[in-house]
Amino acid sequence: MLRPGGVATIVGMIPIGTKIELRADFMGDCKIQGTSMGGKGFHVDTPRLLEPWQQGRLNLDMPIWGTIEPEEINAAFAKLKPVHRPSSWSISASPEQLTGHGADRSCGGMRARHLIFATLLMVWGCIGQAAAQSRTQVQSRFFISSDGVRLHFLEAGPRGAHILVFVPGWTMPAWIWTPQLAAFSHRYHVIAFDPRGQGDSDAPSWGYDQDRRARDIADLLTRLAPMPAVIVGWSLGVLDTLAYLQNEGDMRIAGLVLVDNSVGEEPAPVPVEIHSRPGPPLSRPVAMHRYVAGMFLDRQPTAYIDRLTAATLRTPKAAAQELLSYPVPRSYWREAIYSTSKPVLYIVRPHLAAQAANLKMHRPNTETAVFANAGHALFIDDAARFDALVASFIESRIWP
Repeated sequence: MLRPGGVATIVGMIPIGTKIELRADFMGDCKIQGTSMGGKGFHVDTPRLLEPWQQGRLNLDMPIWGTIEPEEINAAFAKLKPVHRPSSWSISASPEQLTGHGADRSCGGMRARHLIFATLLMVWGCIGQAAAQSRTQVQSRFFISSDGVRLHFLEAGPRGAHILVFVPGWTMPAWIWTPQLAAFSHRYHVIAFDPRGQGDSDAPSWGYDQDRRARDIADLLTRLAPMPAVIVGWSLGVLDTLAYLQNEGDMRIAGLVLVDNSVGEEPAPVPVEIHSRPGPPLSRPVAMHRYVAGMFLDRQPTAYIDRLTAATLRTPKAAAQELLSYPVPRSYWREAIYSTSKPVLYIVRPHLAAQAANLKMHRPNTETAVFANAGHALFIDDAARFDALVASFIESRIWP
């Protein structure tokens, strides 16, 4: 309620040089003041909003009204300009319209019909939209490794946020982590890596041992940022991640999520029996197609399996065979995981459940989970559970 002696605030921006007309009774025993965009200073307030947005505690996406490219900024401003800009503005209002409560008395007996709010939020809209795009749009990036190989990764989420790096399994492409790129990029800077010889990375004739693969991860982390990252390794990516620990230490590691491969703990996994089939051996495309389809408990769309199979065939045959025979003993991997005190989440299927139990028993700061109803690609078969486990682990153990 606006009473005599009260203050009426006009919210918004009015073009410089424009005249404003007020009724004389509006001025009786009252004050009138203006405020441009709420009287806030973007150069001060915007940085203060950045941290809660990166942490997912501040939703800036809801009020965004459109998307523009940086080069379209002038056209966007032009669209905001009215077709007819009056040379003067007439402002009057009732107490009900000013306060939303209604009143028996008004400022100087003021009673009229309208209050014009001229609010321009285009700048904040553009900032918010750019922020939203940086979190949800997946970018394809390349870098050159320390031995001169062009390596690829996918990137999503706000830069400057905590980093998650996803390392895929044997011959698999980075995009197999697409559900996790979508799930975590609202809060984290998410990277899905194509190791050499996989996905869109180059496939040289060298570098398919554990030491070079570890160095590639180190090169990636060096390129990203100086802050520690959480590495999520799946299948062969588990071994590549542990090799990184052995060779580089854990200074750049905030935590580890190791998915469905042995970590050298006891008991050793039981070798899988391979039954030969009568007739000629399968061609490599057919064998890889069967391997890919067999990674899932739930039947995946044919187009998805075909695309994933085509991606695996980009790894040269000789390189693929070399990746399956790293020349180190089982103890190498156990020494690596016990060499760090950083938090570890070990997610496995039942064939590695005993190994997970022993790791949790003997190694502090370890969490485990067993997926009984999922295939090797359990983060696809049960993405909801996987993502929830990883999110809870990160929030409780690493970045509360």
